[in-house]
Amino acid sequence: FPVTIRSRIEFKVTANQTISSASRIMVGLLEDGIISKQSDAEDTVGVKGVVEDYEHNHALRTVIGSTSGFPVSSNLPAGWVIEKHFYFKPAIAWKPENMSIIVWVYDETNKEVYQVQTIKLK
Repeated sequence: FPVTIRSRIEFKVTANQTISSASRIMVGLLEDGIISKQSDAEDTVGVKGVVEDYEHNHALRTVIGSTSGFPVSSNLPAGWVIEKHFYFKPAIAWKPENMSIIVWVYDETNKEVYQVQTIKLK
């Protein structure tokens, strides 16, 4: 990503059933293939230590918008559709070919996750 580029995320959420409690939508960016140190409880020879070149996958790079998500109205009927779009400026160090967008909908009160979807960044 060139630093001056502003990227757009678009998504659509459809309620498969009536949702009677207040819910929230979260949007995040994940990156795979990040090589960095990782603590290791036990390495291959039975010694605790650090793996110097561990490959981290599904690392959350950022949350788009609020860290608690975007509010969704209570009492959504089955079939209700919510469409959103957001803009973000990616960091120079991120590798777009290794990134995915993750969107999840959860109950604001009990934190139950209703649905999660990921898709590779285009």
